[in-house]
Amino acid sequence: MRLGITPESQAAASAEVADAARLDAAADEAEEEAEAEQEAAAVAEAALAEAEAAQAESRAAQAEARAARDEVVAALKEAKAALEEATAAMEEAKVKLSGADSAVEGDETALVAALSAAKERRAAAFTEQSFNNMFASAREQLARSLLK
Repeated sequence: MRLGITPESQAAASAEVADAARLDAAADEAEEEAEAEQEAAAVAEAALAEAEAAQAESRAAQAEARAARDEVVAALKEAKAALEEATAAMEEAKVKLSGADSAVEGDETALVAALSAAKERRAAAFTEQSFNNMFASAREQLARSLLK
């Protein structure tokens, strides 16, 4: 026995050193896991921010589309009213034409106006269909972009 070191105390010291090394390795591993979790959390936060921005853009696009749709609906209502006026003018023109040849010149203007109104209505109807197609396409593109 040298200087009070016994095989038991030496074994106990070796066990403590081994435990300390194991605990140190476990601490290193836990630290690496914590760093990985922090990185994952940062990536998740960035993805969430991107998703929120995309959602805000989507809402703005939907609001713009609704406003455009409302404008088209208003234009269609105006076109319908113009068509009704043109129809009434055409009926009035028919009556005047059958009544006297002298009224033809004034009624010709009404017929031209009625024809113009009918053309405007046809163009407005085409515009509504085009808008509906464009709105549906924009909605599909938005849905695809949100799914990415």
